[in-house]
Amino acid sequence: MWLEQIKINGYIILEHAEQSGVIGQGKMDPFGVEANFFPYLLADWFGHQISIKIIKSIKKNKMNSLVWIFFIKKLNN
Repeated sequence: MWLEQIKINGYIILEHAEQSGVIGQGKMDPFGVEANFFPYLLADWFGHQISIKIIKSIKKNKMNSLVWIFFIKKLNN
């Protein structure tokens, strides 16, 4: 599990774009979850082992897509 690779009080930083949702999944990347459900999924997977901070922003590219930056901190439980 990837959380085991992180030290206590260490962070995982994930960028989740609109294309990271269900509409963007395919054979090369079969996992897709909508950003508004992602914190609930993380809580279901990891419970009180993590804390989550979310920053909503806009990706500066041609499409100016919405992105969510998830700061996932591994807690000492």
